[in-house]
Amino acid sequence: MPVRTVERALYDKPHYIIGRCFTAAGVLLSTCITWAVRYGVPVADIVLGYHQRATARPAFARARQTNAIPDQ
Repeated sequence: MPVRTVERALYDKPHYIIGRCFTAAGVLLSTCITWAVRYGVPVADIVLGYHQRATARPAFARARQTNAIPDQ
C-alpha cells in the first residue's frame, strides 16, 4: 500500500486503518512506517501520528521487546 494511500485512508478514519479497532493490519502498517522513516521516505504528519499512537500501545511495546534481536 503506497504511503499516499495510507494517508488518504487515515483522513477518513484517523484512529484505525481497518475497522473500529486496532488489528494485525495496524501492527504491520506500523512496522512498514518504521522502515519508511528509516529509509528516508517522506511520510505525512497524519501517518506519523498514527504510527506514534500505534507504537505507544502497551501490547505493541511488549511484542517489539519479545521479537527484538539481542545485541551481539
